[in-house]
Amino acid sequence: MMDSIWDYEMLGPYARFDIKEELEAMLAQYRLLLQDERNREPLKTLKVYYA
Repeated sequence: MMDSIWDYEMLGPYARFDIKEELEAMLAQYRLLLQDERNREPLKTLKVYYA
């Protein structure tokens, strides 16, 4: 949770995004893609490279 306006200022252009909401939407899409067996290996590979 942000403590002050300065914390939001540190985010720069991202300060206007509701980050939690965006992450939840991305996670929902990720879970949907994981349901298809063909997507599992590529998604795991991406997870390794971007972790």
